[in-house]
Amino acid sequence: MGRPRTFDDDVVLERATRQFWRDGYGATSVSELEAATGLGRKSLYNAFGPKDQLFLLALDLFAARAGAHNLAPLEETGATFDSIEEMLRRVAAEADTETGAFGCLICNTAREPISARDEVSRRITAYFERIEAAFAHALRGELARRSSGASTPAPIEELAAFLAGTLIGLCTAARSPLRPAARHAFVEQALRHVGRELDATSW
Repeated sequence: MGRPRTFDDDVVLERATRQFWRDGYGATSVSELEAATGLGRKSLYNAFGPKDQLFLLALDLFAARAGAHNLAPLEETGATFDSIEEMLRRVAAEADTETGAFGCLICNTAREPISARDEVSRRITAYFERIEAAFAHALRGELARRSSGASTPAPIEELAAFLAGTLIGLCTAARSPLRPAARHAFVEQALRHVGRELDATSW
């Protein structure tokens, strides 16, 4: 009969996720995971499997939390362009915090060699698709709010793709030396562009 666990799996996964988020998969050694989690490698392996399996769990945890924080408000019934504005400005502001400066674990991972592995690539693709779908949902909500029988359809899919690129670029910029004012200006220009496109639609 094995010994009962003396640690909380959720706490350990949280700490491992933060380590991967800060330094990336390739730059994080098992020794660093031991230090971050307070567990020896045997305990880590027995609880979570090898490093790559632990990383998949970290990606899933990050995607769930980031999705709930940033994307869920855009997916709600009644989400509009105001929801998009609030989210993008908040992400830009959070980049000035300690954890916000880590950027996005999913975006960071997309630039690492491990992103070529099927199980990692699927997670990245699914998260990016969720980003685009969330923006499209909020844009449709904005059109519904404004609509009085529009005769010219707005380019929803194109604008959603543009906004997805804006968010991904913003998260990438969080890890760069780009000044905070420049990040905020980036967001404001993107919002102005989308706002103009929406205004140009005939109602």
